[in-house]
Amino acid sequence: MMLDPEKKIAGILVPLFALRGKHDLGVGDTEALSEMIEWAAGNNFRAVQILPVNETGGDHSPYNVLSAFALDPATITTHPSWLPDLTPGDYRRITERRDLSALRSGPVDYAGVKALKRELLEAAWDRFRKGDGRSGRSKLFTQFLEQQDAWLPDYTLYRVLLESNNHAEDLSRWPLAQRNASSARVWLASLAVQEQEAV
Repeated sequence: MMLDPEKKIAGILVPLFALRGKHDLGVGDTEALSEMIEWAAGNNFRAVQILPVNETGGDHSPYNVLSAFALDPATITTHPSWLPDLTPGDYRRITERRDLSALRSGPVDYAGVKALKRELLEAAWDRFRKGDGRSGRSKLFTQFLEQQDAWLPDYTLYRVLLESNNHAEDLSRWPLAQRNASSARVWLASLAVQEQEAV
């Protein structure tokens, strides 16, 4: 859309986490945003603006992000109609163990929503990895990894380190070998060697 400063338009600013959609699991997601855009267009709004959707730190503020590039996984629609590798059976099996009505009401339960979405995304990822590797989506995934090589390996390393340190965002509490990217790569490589030796 081309914006002309001489022409006024009406728009809506909305935080994505506040939207509720057809299949949301307690936080606004890509499907809810799509529904919002359709609603806005149908009501003569010409723009929908959202707050940042990058992966957030422990306080869940959209302005306290872990990465300038990575989207918050909680914003991904984790329904089989949107995730080709998530089967309806996996979705049912995983969501039946949660109180979805509690997740979908009241303030966002970030810990609950993120744990549920992570389990759903891991189930989809497991099925994707078990694919034969010849699908067009596998090639697209490989292209994505190549195109995002400037930030994705370091971000992935940071996420591994964050999980290894109980999600403590204060790096001064981490072991010295994990406090910068160079020494952390050496630490990670030593783990791989230890794992190979154990086999």
